[in-house]
Amino acid sequence: MTGEELFMILRKNLYGLPQAGRLWEKERNARLRQAFSGADWSIFACRNDPCLFVIDKHSTKERIYALIHTDDVDAVGSSDKILKEFYSK
Repeated sequence: MTGEELFMILRKNLYGLPQAGRLWEKERNARLRQAFSGADWSIFACRNDPCLFVIDKHSTKERIYALIHTDDVDAVGSSDKILKEFYSK
């Protein structure tokens, strides 16, 4: 710390850009598919409302409906256990 004035260059700032919402949606969906795809899980977005996701856990035959808008999540599931697992992921 020398008292010298420092500057930073910010790369990939998206707020306020026209494409920000679409880029965030693509990133969010990729992360969701990564977390909930595999042998025991499946996930798909509804065609009429792409913010509504249906997530199934095959081993326990449980289902979650998750409405995800930006970073806000409202979810209902077949049990509290499956919802806790969803939120932990």
